[in-house]
Amino acid sequence: SNTYGEAAISKRTYREWFQRFKNGDFHVEDRHSGGREKLFEDVELEALFNED
Repeated sequence: SNTYGEAAISKRTYREWFQRFKNGDFHVEDRHSGGREKLFEDVELEALFNED
């Protein structure tokens, strides 16, 4: 969104949250997607990237 920039949620996230709220689920924190688990923490990955 031009108004909110990086702080704006995506349309997909909005739709998912709206459906959850409609069903009485008011938890908005990230949920595990069921995909692959992270192999590195972001800090570790950034350190490896900065070595180059």
